[in-house]
Amino acid sequence: MLQGAVIDREDNQVTLMVAGVGHEVLCTLNALSLASANKTDLCLWTHLVVREDLLQLYGFGDKEERALFRELIRISGIGPKVALGILSGMDSQGLIRAIQKGDSTVLTRLPGIGKKTAERLVVEMRGRLDDWQSGEADSAPLAGHSRKIDVSGEAEQALISLGYKPLEAARMISSVNATDESSVEEIIRAALQSRLKLS
Repeated sequence: MLQGAVIDREDNQVTLMVAGVGHEVLCTLNALSLASANKTDLCLWTHLVVREDLLQLYGFGDKEERALFRELIRISGIGPKVALGILSGMDSQGLIRAIQKGDSTVLTRLPGIGKKTAERLVVEMRGRLDDWQSGEADSAPLAGHSRKIDVSGEAEQALISLGYKPLEAARMISSVNATDESSVEEIIRAALQSRLKLS
């Protein structure tokens, strides 16, 4: 999470001044709308993508958006920028409903999503979103499941920062039987132990 004063706003990016340091954050439309509504101070849920030549922050208006982003980038062929475009082209609940109903046609209307990618999104994400509630009456994901996705995402990013490739890190995390009470450290330890057993 990052909180600071908005000192600049571009098409899909805001710059927040936090403790005297400017942080450029690529944002969803939801997060950008918050920046428009509140020019003095902004709080974003963030995800840091670590690569050899880049450290890039992505910002979201709420935890649900960030959790969905982390699920999307685990799918082969879906990078952070495409995932950001998906979440800007459709609100979280609309995306959850489309995936749960297997509506790949709706997904093809999103930027950067062709027919094959839409079908892969449905197949790979449907099982992961079984515990999420959608619809007007139940508009939020189950708290425990949301926390599990959050913690697993942090553990995955930690593995990437240790030198594992994103796909490899995702596979390592998916091999762990994490519970709603699992900590980041416990998941990382279990993932590393699982890899040692396989090697």
